[in-house]
Amino acid sequence: MGERWKSVLWGSVGLVGLLAAGPALAADRAAGTGPLVAPPICSGRDAAVPLGSDKCKRVENEPGSIALTLNGTVSTLNNVGGSNSGGKLTGGYAISTTNYNDVYHPPVMEVDAGNTIYFQLNNLMPTPAAGSPPPTNHTNLHTHGLIVAPRPLGSPEGLGDNIFVDFAPGQNPPQGAQYRINIPKVIPKAVFEPNSAENVAYPTGLNWYHPHIHGVTSPQVGGGMAGLISIGAPKDQLIVEGADGRPDAKATEELRARTGVEYLILREMRLNTATLPENADNAPAVIAPKGFSCTTPAGQVAPGGYCTGADPSQVWLFTVNGQRYPDLTVPSGRNKLWRIANMSANQTFVLQLLDDKGNAQAFDVLTVDGVTAGKPDDKSGRVESVGVTSLLMMPAARAEILVRNDGARTYTAKDLVLASTPVMVTTPATPTTPATTSNLFGNPAIALAAVHIEPAQVAQAAAPRLSLQKPPVLASTTATPKEKAAARTTVASGHNHRHDGHAHGHTAMAAAPVPAQGGASANDGSTIGIGPCFTRPKVGIGLLAGERRQVTFGLASGTLALGAGIVDYKGKVNEQIAVTPFDASNGHVCSPFGASEVWELVNATNFPHNFHMHQVKFRLAKEEDLKKVGVKTGPIVDPTGAMKNVYLPEDGGTVDVWHDTLPLPPSANADGTNPGRVYIVVNFKAVEQIGSFVYHCHILGHEDAGMMAAMEVVNGTPQMKVAQR
Repeated sequence: MGERWKSVLWGSVGLVGLLAAGPALAADRAAGTGPLVAPPICSGRDAAVPLGSDKCKRVENEPGSIALTLNGTVSTLNNVGGSNSGGKLTGGYAISTTNYNDVYHPPVMEVDAGNTIYFQLNNLMPTPAAGSPPPTNHTNLHTHGLIVAPRPLGSPEGLGDNIFVDFAPGQNPPQGAQYRINIPKVIPKAVFEPNSAENVAYPTGLNWYHPHIHGVTSPQVGGGMAGLISIGAPKDQLIVEGADGRPDAKATEELRARTGVEYLILREMRLNTATLPENADNAPAVIAPKGFSCTTPAGQVAPGGYCTGADPSQVWLFTVNGQRYPDLTVPSGRNKLWRIANMSANQTFVLQLLDDKGNAQAFDVLTVDGVTAGKPDDKSGRVESVGVTSLLMMPAARAEILVRNDGARTYTAKDLVLASTPVMVTTPATPTTPATTSNLFGNPAIALAAVHIEPAQVAQAAAPRLSLQKPPVLASTTATPKEKAAARTTVASGHNHRHDGHAHGHTAMAAAPVPAQGGASANDGSTIGIGPCFTRPKVGIGLLAGERRQVTFGLASGTLALGAGIVDYKGKVNEQIAVTPFDASNGHVCSPFGASEVWELVNATNFPHNFHMHQVKFRLAKEEDLKKVGVKTGPIVDPTGAMKNVYLPEDGGTVDVWHDTLPLPPSANADGTNPGRVYIVVNFKAVEQIGSFVYHCHILGHEDAGMMAAMEVVNGTPQMKVAQR
């Protein structure tokens, strides 16, 4: 039986507990390469803020909405053009990549809930050479983490977050492929509490946009086709409580005033080059066609933001906002709110703030995957921030952390290193095999940035207690009675129908095309048709009492693949879809609109995966959820103990933390006979969830290899497929 865990900060982000046994990693703090350069920002929230890119426009007659042109291209990125370089910072090298708008970091899109983001996607990548395997240089767009309508190509309301579209080079509607991403102002509280009839404010926090063409997602994202989406004001969640436990408005205002905000976008590239990074100066480099391991000094963090492979021409480059080993400064008497995103296609980071002796310094975690996270305070109704010394960030992870220098924390040194450190797992010896030690996520010990905590000019008093705004599941709705009524009407009127082989849902709204900004051609994109719903005679697509869905991460003839099934209360798998590499035409999982379901995620491989589902937030199942479906373990079954030293169980009251990604512990056996398991709860309660989308491993090389499956949320009668037995 696996270990019992309580619901805490699980997801693509996790709080790291103990790392590998043995001495701490030494981190010599060398001077950085220069102050951190902010990514370009396009704000719909504040019209007074200059737009950070000439590809952005504020939308006329729609205050708060913003439009961005994305020209997908293949070009050489470099550091020419001044300190900002329009986002062209690539660690000092000139590198040819697939990217947007000839930059490594396209703009961060900042909007409030209730506004719209328009993306005009032009595929300007070259037409593939004859004989190139499809879908070379094809592309599309996904808005990761958002609960928004997946409207299909041709919808009168505009193309939504639908990945079943394909734009080949030069294959664009007039003025480009026009995506219209409507951010709801409120969503049904039933998305978080299934029996609620109220609404809650749409969650604030970090999300992102990137391509999602199966087979080439990893190289496109890795080359720079990805940017952040920020919903709401990041500092609004910070609250200072007075002695009576109530918010202190003056102290809260002061805390926010002395807290600066910075984006930290983490990426990496394995390169072939004849020049080391410190001498790069726009030296040419090419992305290595195959991965390679990294050599780092024993017991130390590799300095300078890179390490080398066995071949001296191999350089593994790690960047923050495209910079190699920048300088981060926390001024005296002030704080920094770091909004961190792992936008690497495949690489995991385990973040620590280290001194030169390897002592990890504490920081406060505020949000995980765009949702407030922390310990509940029943007296105030808010949550306490969680102080940690390590933070696990798998691909796609987002987190907001507060590094305090206002008297709330002390540090063992003023010069620190923001590092990514490995998680080492030891397999005990058996009578026939010796003990082995392996790197769970394959991430080297790398110094990412130099951090300077400026000393106080005068003695600082202890800072007041920090608490956070309630997460959506606990928050009272900010919607007006009129908005509540409108949202209820929207859910009631949402409908479902077939279009080019797949379902979608939407609400009535006036079309608002993206302002014309130029397109590649007048050719239409194509729709990727998907197969029928997997259903059962006399039962349909839903679950019976005591049943749960099961998704298996496994291998099919050596190829990464997914399978699905339905498990009854006694644990019997009654129906199933075989473990098969992704094929959109296959039968697939369908859930009825309005359902609340327990999903069992089974990892039958001997390495971790990173589960992601579009259009939803989900949480770990609680004891009462598991009892209803006959599960007698906790929500996480970790047969190898590989995750034992990775996640810190909550030691206090419980709090629901909602995610869009989740790490899965590996199987104890290579043949999958003793798999890792995670149980989650998913609620399909918002009309924006009606339609076709996917779930997959968000280690994008795994997804491209076949570890993805289509699914639908259906409001109506789906196309049928008889269950396999």
